[in-house]
Amino acid sequence: MEQKDNEYGNPQGYRDEKEDIGTMSSLETNITQLGNLLLGDKSGHLYRMVMEKVEKPLFEHILARTAGNQLRAAKILGINRNTMRSKIKKLGIQIEKYRLGHG
Repeated sequence: MEQKDNEYGNPQGYRDEKEDIGTMSSLETNITQLGNLLLGDKSGHLYRMVMEKVEKPLFEHILARTAGNQLRAAKILGINRNTMRSKIKKLGIQIEKYRLGHG
């Protein structure tokens, strides 16, 4: 019987914990650096500015990992499907390029 890949892209649902820890550490470092860069310029808008820089690439990465499946992407992100669709529209993400057979 053929196993179906899960949302992490592998059949068993296994995620490499060392890779996850390294990725999270790198992400934390990058967010801290971004925050420090933005803090000097526009105090009072830091949260919005960081989210503008982080949110779109995060959504694009998850959509690529799920072949454009918005329901699976929303589940991975822990958000509602309608919120996912709203964010895709707001962020100007072209969903077609992530769907299988396109792009």
